[in-house]
Amino acid sequence: MKGYARTRIFIMILASLALIVAGCSNKAVEEHKTEDTNITLKVFWWGSEDRQKRTEAVIKLFEEQHPEIKIEGSTVPLSGYWDQLAMKAADQDFPDVLQMDYSMIADYSIRKLLEPLDAFVEKGTINLSDVDSVYVDPGKINNALYGISLGVNAPALIYDPKVFQQTGIKGPGPEITYDQLIETGKQLKAELGEDFYPLDAETLDFSYYIRQKGATLFSTDGKALGYENDQDLTDFFTLQKTLVNEGIMAFSGSKEEKDSLIVKGDSAFSPITSNRVILYSQLKGRTIRMMPLPLLQGGEEGNYLKPSQFFSTSSYSKHKEAAAEFINFFTNDTAANEILQGERGVPIAGKIRKLLSEQANDSGKEQYDYIEYVASHNKPIDPPPPRGASKVNNLLLRLGKQVNDGLKTPEAASQQFRKEATATLAEMNS
Repeated sequence: MKGYARTRIFIMILASLALIVAGCSNKAVEEHKTEDTNITLKVFWWGSEDRQKRTEAVIKLFEEQHPEIKIEGSTVPLSGYWDQLAMKAADQDFPDVLQMDYSMIADYSIRKLLEPLDAFVEKGTINLSDVDSVYVDPGKINNALYGISLGVNAPALIYDPKVFQQTGIKGPGPEITYDQLIETGKQLKAELGEDFYPLDAETLDFSYYIRQKGATLFSTDGKALGYENDQDLTDFFTLQKTLVNEGIMAFSGSKEEKDSLIVKGDSAFSPITSNRVILYSQLKGRTIRMMPLPLLQGGEEGNYLKPSQFFSTSSYSKHKEAAAEFINFFTNDTAANEILQGERGVPIAGKIRKLLSEQANDSGKEQYDYIEYVASHNKPIDPPPPRGASKVNNLLLRLGKQVNDGLKTPEAASQQFRKEATATLAEMNS
């Protein structure tokens, strides 16, 4: 994430501000014991222009049904969100309800900047009776609930059925192994030529791969790597190099979906997060299909459900009950979700999922069907990434590229990764 180091500094500022708020005078505490009849809630989120329009429409609907509550909503692009959030705290303008990411929720909760939501769930202000635990648990830190997921997605491999129809090559089934992907890739390459790269990807996902080995990239406490055998990363680098050397895997060099190889027709497969299938289908002008990332033959399940983002409540909001009502509205209100249309990911409430799935077009149904599949084919998501995770991931990417370019052997790269990653995690999490 860009600005990661600067964001950490801002989080330290937030922690200090939280202590200031916690130390307010008893008089101030008494003033805020009972909420005013006229309440103003500040809500802050990141996202696209489309998300802004949908969110503002839901806010208007909420205000109509709760005339005693006024919403002040504001949004910025994700690239500036965390800096802006810290600045709001410094200006003592911290939002009552804030959009929270899985990678950041542990930091914010541990620093006591977020309010535990369990009490609001227990008394029904936030109704989770129609929500399976698999959608709730990722919002818990140390067994306390700090975030309500606004939608879920999962790692996925999209593929273009038209490529297989045109070539006559047998398309993939509901699952594919790494070996089958290589074999299918060779067939496609032979049929469509040197300028066709069957897998549109910059790199494979090592954190997913190592889950299939029964381990994790990071240890539970975040202070070390979570796997013990360097041969696992050696095998991963070797697999990745095979895909590159065979001309099966390549990357367009652009982060823009419209410029990707699969959208341009120069690829058949691409790894994505599941909620993006609708965008790819729109760009292709036809429905793109989804399946899990490749299986490791004889390995464990690697897939997981991930909150696309949460709504959380500030620990020093003066209107926590109203904030909880607003979060519940996003979760359970039918009219609100007909406006939102799962834009933040597949909704967590069962009745809402069923409703929107029935209303969805083919590409929308693809997303809902896939999440239903993953809900019964998954392992719990790994804990939120620790401090230093972005540096570790950048190191992994850099060493993988050096292996692919022939500058390092897989063995040497895996050993260097352990040495440097271990040092980074120890320094950042001491």
